[in-house]
Amino acid sequence: MNNEKYDIDELIAKELSAEASSEELTWLETWKASSVKNEDYFQEAVRLWALTHFPEIADFDVDNAWQKVKTDAGIGKQAKIRSLKTWLQIAAAVVVIACLGYFYSINSSTSSSVPTLVEINTKAIDSLLLQDNTRITVRENSTISYPEVFDSVRRVTFKGRAFFEVSKAAIHPFIITTHRGVIQVVGTSFYVDTDTDSCLTVIVTEGIVKVSMLGQVDKGVRLEKDEKVILKGSTFNKGVIDMDNHLAWQTHSLKFKREKLSEVVKVIASTYGVSIALKNKILNNCELTARYKNESLEVILENLKQTFNVTISTTPENVVVIDGEGC
Repeated sequence: MNNEKYDIDELIAKELSAEASSEELTWLETWKASSVKNEDYFQEAVRLWALTHFPEIADFDVDNAWQKVKTDAGIGKQAKIRSLKTWLQIAAAVVVIACLGYFYSINSSTSSSVPTLVEINTKAIDSLLLQDNTRITVRENSTISYPEVFDSVRRVTFKGRAFFEVSKAAIHPFIITTHRGVIQVVGTSFYVDTDTDSCLTVIVTEGIVKVSMLGQVDKGVRLEKDEKVILKGSTFNKGVIDMDNHLAWQTHSLKFKREKLSEVVKVIASTYGVSIALKNKILNNCELTARYKNESLEVILENLKQTFNVTISTTPENVVVIDGEGC
């Protein structure tokens, strides 16, 4: 395969430092797949990177370090400026990978295997534990696929709604690809929803997450704890979230403070996986202040019935209908 478009050592270094663009990652995957020798070269680079990677940078000569980066990575004077820590990570990878020439030249035929993919379509809430100890709580009607054994980059494809608790592994980024956008993390906890309102919603409860559009992973929005973003088309809407109810479907802990009944029934419906309709629209603006902890749907509906003096029935289509004269 023609290697003129990219310097392969620098490109591998950029992937291991989570700096490669979508185009570069695609090119690298094609290069790896083109021969067993290429795949072996890449895997040995990953192994040596893991042995030499340093997560924190102590005292060093900044000028000498920067010059070393430019020399080893072949970076010209017009190179794009990045953070010093990022360039030092790339430099470390380039130096390590440069030692692989001998290995690359003498290992021309080694066995390789295609990773086995696991694909799950959920009918109910399910908890998954991945090979790297990442735990995913997946909601009903969701689809997720992932390899049984991860390589240097932990890649997952997902559609639906789920809460991710990604195990920390600084040298192995965790990338979730959805049909609406891409989510990249190292180790953190966050909620993903690709279903609601034709948007990608990401809510972070711990750590740092980057959300980007498909094909533009080098651009995007950075989220920290208690922040969320809604990506619709090419528009990012970022904000701070109310942490009380967004994981109620998982914790069954709900809290409402002067919340309109129209919003209350949406949360209850999402939490318990049912359809709820307010028949009399005047009920929409009734306000509820209440807390529910590990209560059944029946108990909560009975509380609403007593609070607002309403009737509650269920249609043949299993839609819960709330009706009444108002607040």
